[in-house]
Amino acid sequence: MSARSITRFDDVTASNSNVDLMMATVLAAATAWVVYAIGTPLVLDPRDREFNPLIVLAAILGAIGVYNLVRGVHRRRVIGRFGATAFDQDGSNVYVGETLRGRVVTSRRLSAPDGFTLRLRCIERKGETMNEKTRRSQDAVVWEATHIVHAADSQGGIPVEFAIPPTALAAARFEGQDWTLKVTATADGAPFEALFVLRVYAGSRAEDEAGVDDEPREPDVAADIASERRAAPLNSPIHVRTPAV
Repeated sequence: MSARSITRFDDVTASNSNVDLMMATVLAAATAWVVYAIGTPLVLDPRDREFNPLIVLAAILGAIGVYNLVRGVHRRRVIGRFGATAFDQDGSNVYVGETLRGRVVTSRRLSAPDGFTLRLRCIERKGETMNEKTRRSQDAVVWEATHIVHAADSQGGIPVEFAIPPTALAAARFEGQDWTLKVTATADGAPFEALFVLRVYAGSRAEDEAGVDDEPREPDVAADIASERRAAPLNSPIHVRTPAV
C-alpha cells in the first residue's frame, strides 16, 4: 500500500505580524512628517483661523498605525505562546466540488474546552481586474463554511473536513480567488488563532488530467526506425540505413 500524500501549509500569522509592524512603522513616520509639515503649535480647534486640515490626515494615519501595531503585537504574542502551527492537507490538489481533508497540527498540546472553530473561506480581492463591470471595490466572501471541532490532542492533529459544493463559485465575478482556512479557539485561557492560505482549483479534475494526457508528444525517431526495420521484408524495396557513428 502506497503512503498517503500530504501537502503541508504553514501558518501565515507570523508573516502577517511582520507586515503589521512594518506598516505601523511606516505610518508612524508619515504621521510625524505631517505634524512636522504643519508646524507648532498645533491648533486643534477647527473654528480657529490657524487650524490646518492636515491635522486630520495626521490623526487618521496615526490611528491606522496604532491599529496595525496592536494587531501585530497580538499576533506575535500568539506565536510566542503557542508556537508554530501547520495544516497537513490530504493529497496535493483539491477542486471545487470535492472535499478538503486534513489535520491542523500544533507544536504544543492545547486544551480548548469549547472546541476549535474552523472557517473555510473563498475570497475575491478588490482590484483583481480592470473590467469595471466585474471589478470589486472591496474584498468579498464568495463562499464560506464553519465547523466547530473538539480535539483531545491538538499535537496529534485537529481533523479538518469541508465538502466544497460545485456551486461555491456561483457568486464569483472573475477568475482567481483566495481560499483561507482560519482556526480560532480559547486555548489554555488565551486566544489562539492560525491562518492558512490554501489552493482550491476551479474546473474539473477529470478535465485537467485529460488535458495533461492530451498534450502533444515529440516523435520518437529511434522507435520509428526500429519499427520500420521489423516491418520491412527482406525483398522489400524499402531499405532503412543505420547512420554511421
